[in-house]
Amino acid sequence: MTALATPARRLRRYAAGTALCAFPVVLIAQEFTNPLSAGDGADFHAVAAGEGRGALVASLLLMLLAGALVAPAVSGVLHQARDRGRPLPTPAPPSSCSVRWPWSPREWSG
Repeated sequence: MTALATPARRLRRYAAGTALCAFPVVLIAQEFTNPLSAGDGADFHAVAAGEGRGALVASLLLMLLAGALVAPAVSGVLHQARDRGRPLPTPAPPSSCSVRWPWSPREWSG
């Protein structure tokens, strides 16, 4: 990375960092404002027709905002990974894993 970042690069970093921090906060706020309890169609129609309409609209708008925050957050993570030398974040090969599980896939089939 160069010593002086361009204004566009700095704006992209700030937007990605803000999106990474704001995304879970918005999802938690959406969960607390969600008036639906059962999660089926009848519950949705009862809330939409009753007095919970305002809370439902607020919950849906927060969900849309969370969806809009995903793109800059993922973009920032991928740009950070690219700047550090790897094209995409890739997992380590299985041979380098030192964790041994007490069971094996052969035991699952029986």
